Amino acid sequence: MSPSLAANPAPTLGGVLPPLGAMFAMQVMMSMAGLAAPVFAVRLAADLGISAGWVGLYTSAVFVVAMFSGVLGGGAVARLGAVRVAQICLVVAAVALALMCLGQVVWVMLAALMIGLAYGRRRRPARIFWRGPRRCT
Repeated sequence: MSPSLAANPAPTLGGVLPPLGAMFAMQVMMSMAGLAAPVFAVRLAADLGISAGWVGLYTSAVFVVAMFSGVLGGGAVARLGAVRVAQICLVVAAVALALMCLGQVVWVMLAALMIGLAYGRRRRPARIFWRGPRRCT
């Protein structure tokens, strides 16, 4: 048996379930935040006075920003840690959902950008939290 295996015993089920459950809950909440507007698009469009087809712009904005946020967000996890970045993502998404309640197109689009920012960064903390940071030696 190599010394590295002896120093790092296999995790037990009791030690794996709490972090796995927390990251799963974070992933679910971020997905719900990103898909909230498309779910009630018809009602939202009526309240904003726009066509329901404009929800495609919202969805595109979320995922375009998420794409760039995911690529550029690795440094935040390295600096702040996976748990802290996950917490920040949830707070940003909550603030964005609150902005949507203001009932103006400008706030809804700003919320889409904020959710995209948080949505893109949610994957990296989950992966690092689960597998641990990679070290190049």
